[in-house]
Amino acid sequence: MTDSGGVSADRAEELSPRSEPAARRDSGRLRRQRTHLRRRTRPRLGGRVAALFSTQPLAKDDPPDGAGSLLLLPEVLGKPLRDGHTNEVQALAALLARLDLRPMDRAIADLATALCGFYRLRAADATHLATAIAIGADRFITNNRRDFPPSITEIQVTYPDDLPELDQQPAP
Repeated sequence: MTDSGGVSADRAEELSPRSEPAARRDSGRLRRQRTHLRRRTRPRLGGRVAALFSTQPLAKDDPPDGAGSLLLLPEVLGKPLRDGHTNEVQALAALLARLDLRPMDRAIADLATALCGFYRLRAADATHLATAIAIGADRFITNNRRDFPPSITEIQVTYPDDLPELDQQPAP
């Protein structure tokens, strides 16, 4: 997927889901959590967001389609890996490979700390926001309206339903 130590699509097939007894024991709780997560923090990638990504493989000299924190790797790939959804992992890994994923440094950590206090964000959410601000991103795209209200002034917060319809978007 990336040269930065990410999970490759081939490696995803080798990783096994949780044991059957554990999955059976937690199935009711997991089903409720899965529904909640898909609605709020990790919905399936919608067409409006997917349209922002090129469908062509990223060539060596191509600019990335966007940027984000390296924390996107475990946040986006963790659950489908755990659940054994190899096809979803491969599709998401291909999209993540089109991003310039940045590690946290001291400046981002300091900014994330300030954002935690000011906006009452959790550490991971503040790190994502701080990364976007620190690299000078034009906008911060999230489905998380509860934690990222439009009143955030450091960067334009954009929700997927604010993006143009698929037929209105320019070809990548």
